Amino acid sequence: MTLQQAKSIARHLGLTLRMVRSGEYRVNFRDGNETTAYYTDNLEDAIKTAIEMAHKRELLTAVGLAEAGPNCVRSPC
Repeated sequence: MTLQQAKSIARHLGLTLRMVRSGEYRVNFRDGNETTAYYTDNLEDAIKTAIEMAHKRELLTAVGLAEAGPNCVRSPC
């Protein structure tokens, strides 16, 4: 899989994926900050994580916990 294909998948899931200066891949929610970012040196791992992050956000939204943002899971924000 190419980086462009991986970026397209992440974008479709509502996430961003980019290669940073260190050569690692950074996955994050579009509205995420550094606390929600995930770094890896493996492109396949980056895509797998993007899918998991999107699925987790979908589940949290379904139960009403993600409306306040990706960092607000257990406490009222």
